[in-house]
Amino acid sequence: MDITKQDIGELNALVTIKLNPSDYENQYNKALRDTRKKINLPGFRPGQVPMGIVTKKYGKSLLVEEINKLLEGSMRDFIKENKMEVLGSPLPSADEKIPGNWENPNDFEFVFEMGLAPKFDVSFDKNTKLTYPVVKIEDKLIDEEILALQRRHGTLVNATRSSEKDMVIGEFVELDEAGNEKENGIKNTSTISLEFLKDQEVLGSLIGLEVGNKVEVDPHKVSQSHDDLG
Repeated sequence: MDITKQDIGELNALVTIKLNPSDYENQYNKALRDTRKKINLPGFRPGQVPMGIVTKKYGKSLLVEEINKLLEGSMRDFIKENKMEVLGSPLPSADEKIPGNWENPNDFEFVFEMGLAPKFDVSFDKNTKLTYPVVKIEDKLIDEEILALQRRHGTLVNATRSSEKDMVIGEFVELDEAGNEKENGIKNTSTISLEFLKDQEVLGSLIGLEVGNKVEVDPHKVSQSHDDLG
């Protein structure tokens, strides 16, 4: 792993993180093995699904998850080790494309934009008066934050029936004018977060599904925008 910082003016910086397979392959392979133990697919005994099928169905989403964990931890350690005062959280640079292939993973490069806190001096004396605001935090807000943290840092498990807070994995294929799968057409597997779907009809069709159930959906109706289809 290689992490570099480029200052952009006094209060902004770009942080580039370069990864090679040795940085993530152990975590990624472990995630594949753990997923293989848990999934149930028709025609295979539990825990005996061929690894090739596991990789094809879940590999990309698991790789994204493991790399995100790696990036988050690496960025946190980099900021701490360099004693950087950062405003907010580093954000992926909108101007940089990610070099790398998620289907055949090898080297990756990620660029983040970072706002830096300005340095200034403040003088106080015995006549300085300060106001201490008292913030009232309701139990409801605490419970919501705890739930958000549990979901963000929890472990993914396979559900027996889909619910409105789950993620489902969809296989998207390109069809011809007759509605049949197009030969050599586009085919991709991706996760769908049900809680973010705006189309209530599509959402209803994806809730209550069990292993083996099939539902046809329009990719545009399970994406945030046209750009999100990529």
